[in-house]
Amino acid sequence: MGFLSHAFLAAAFSLSPFLASAAAFKPNIIFIYADDLGMGMLGCYGQEIVKTPNIDRLASQGIMFTRCYSSQYCCPARASLLMGVHDSHSHSYTQTAGALVITAERKGWSNEQLEEKAARAARIKAAEGEVFLPELLKKAGYVTGQFGKLEWGFTTWHGELKRHGWDRYVGYMDHQRAHGFYPSFLWKDGERLP
Repeated sequence: MGFLSHAFLAAAFSLSPFLASAAAFKPNIIFIYADDLGMGMLGCYGQEIVKTPNIDRLASQGIMFTRCYSSQYCCPARASLLMGVHDSHSHSYTQTAGALVITAERKGWSNEQLEEKAARAARIKAAEGEVFLPELLKKAGYVTGQFGKLEWGFTTWHGELKRHGWDRYVGYMDHQRAHGFYPSFLWKDGERLP
């Protein structure tokens, strides 16, 4: 499964006026964005073989997105949602290479060293004034968080997560680490979580 934080950005942006004016009524918002999970694989979208009762129950109590586009590839799909730019049309998307967190662990880098090297290696750069989904939610008075496979690119870092507007996070900051079982640590708000 992928990570919290995302449904489809076009829908989220269309919610922003509602969120800003809904001071008296603020619903909890949980986006479940699963890598490599097509809508035909869930009962709530018509799957009849594999049972998905918990997701089906959440869907029945919330909003289901049935007319949206996303990339079929995990990293650009998350970036598209975070930024509101469809990678197939923008001609601006690239990705930061993975395995930097694994290299940091192997070489004994501190969190500060990893942060510095990740920022230098990043091939995705936020433009000045660019607004991200969690920033919109924060402006509407929400506390933001994401859990699981974090962010855009194949490597991310604490400073980038904060720049995009996340208050809290727990998960993998490296794509390659996320594809294995039993990592020696995850990340929680900028610190290694054994």
